[in-house]
Amino acid sequence: MARSARRAPTIQELDERLTTVERELAQVVSTVTTMNREATDEAKRFRDAFVEHRAEVRKGFADVQADVKTLQADVTAIRSDVAEILRRVGNGHDRGGSA
Repeated sequence: MARSARRAPTIQELDERLTTVERELAQVVSTVTTMNREATDEAKRFRDAFVEHRAEVRKGFADVQADVKTLQADVTAIRSDVAEILRRVGNGHDRGGSA
């Protein structure tokens, strides 16, 4: 089988192909632009959520620190109360045992 010689494309055919390629390229550019915009928006949402979460965590740590200080004061007061009770019991016991 003999191959037939391929004819060269006409100017109009080349122009049509170029128009098709330009249209496809415009679609690719549009898609990439849209994807970049969506990715940027998503990154902004993540950043905003992180900032909001960071503030909540900082507040939580501050609250815990305040709770720890309150608890330390309560424990100190309880120790003082226990020491006073033991002192009273010890003084009363010494008096009761020697009588």
